[in-house]
Amino acid sequence: MSASSMPARLRDIRAKIKRAEKYVRDLEKRLQSFRKRDPYGLRVEVDPQSGDQVYRVQIRARIPRAVPLLIGEILYHLRGSLDHLAWQLVLANGATPRTGGNGTSFPIFETAAKYKSDSPRKIQGMSPGAISILDALQPYQGGNDILWKLHELNNIDKHRLLLVAAFGSGTPVVRWIKNHPTKKPAEGVTIMAQPGRARGKRFAILQDGTEIGRVHVHDREDSDVDMDFQPSFEIAFGEPQIVEGEPVVPFLHQLAHLVNGIVDKFCLLP
Repeated sequence: MSASSMPARLRDIRAKIKRAEKYVRDLEKRLQSFRKRDPYGLRVEVDPQSGDQVYRVQIRARIPRAVPLLIGEILYHLRGSLDHLAWQLVLANGATPRTGGNGTSFPIFETAAKYKSDSPRKIQGMSPGAISILDALQPYQGGNDILWKLHELNNIDKHRLLLVAAFGSGTPVVRWIKNHPTKKPAEGVTIMAQPGRARGKRFAILQDGTEIGRVHVHDREDSDVDMDFQPSFEIAFGEPQIVEGEPVVPFLHQLAHLVNGIVDKFCLLP
């Protein structure tokens, strides 16, 4: 729906969402610049006891401090736009919104039972049509999980910055440096990823010195081996658990799209 045909009561809400979307684009640009700094690499060490070649993460640059700050701003504007929506829905029905902790707000809860028991006081004064749309949205964990995550993350960010980290991925390739007529390229070589670190081809949070893997040579007479490993990385949430490992930018785009879609549902109300 165009701005000219949008109900006037929703225009300020749209402006708030637009601000969040701008911040997402700004965040994306900052992370692109961060990638160009080549912030993550590998260093090779030799284990003095086993002789293994140990491959560890080398951090050359830290994630900019502005990244979690921008994420907080985005969450604030998206969650706030839904509360603004709730306020306007009450006004549109000719009622008076209520202030305070139990006042008018967009209801999002941990469970369906809590939504059923506690949402009436938050949506008091809304029309039956608006309440019907809210019910269909299932704004609780186990119903609309993405919406619930927005609510939870915004609450967490009120008290502390969200942890943002880099998660690495890649497939190590082992090869003999010298050709051996009696050996296959990887014969006698074992790749050992650090216990608890590997998740298939995806590795956990990249921290300086994290062991990604190692080459163990069984045949000590000739140990000329090499592991070719060029990990890629993605900037994702490091915590809380509900979003751990979730790439930040696609997730925030998804949230903005979700909130826009929710506002769309109420545009057709009289």
